[in-house]
Amino acid sequence: MVAWIRVQRTHNKEPRVTYHFENNGTLKPMTAEELAAADAESAVIELDQGTLRDGTPYWVYIAVKPSKYGDFKRVTAAHEPIRLADYGDILKYGFDKHVPNAVIEEMKREYGCDDNFATVLANDIKSKQDSFLKTQEEKRITDIVTMLKKQEPNGE
Repeated sequence: MVAWIRVQRTHNKEPRVTYHFENNGTLKPMTAEELAAADAESAVIELDQGTLRDGTPYWVYIAVKPSKYGDFKRVTAAHEPIRLADYGDILKYGFDKHVPNAVIEEMKREYGCDDNFATVLANDIKSKQDSFLKTQEEKRITDIVTMLKKQEPNGE
């Protein structure tokens, strides 16, 4: 499942990420329509590495369409045969066991790719989720206080 995470690139290539939460603090899943709309404006860049059927190693950076990201992750995790172009645009590829350092640096420079992106993203989501839940709790307490004030005689 792809959560409601929209990444937009700004002029300085730093992504701006927006999250939408349910009242209980869980990420809201994107609808099929939202995912399809996101395909036109964003992608998730993934590095996939493996071995071809003939034993040749490969690596590929692919810009996965948001509407296909969940399926892409499922297929790659299960090591099922895959036609990468069905999931998005192939940005760079090679037939080496490891990605050349020059390509890693180019991907960082051109697309802001970061080996620690998943960890950074998880920490950011947790921080935003904590803030969201704190705001929810403050609103709940304010509502209770308001309700109790209305129940007091003479509104005091």
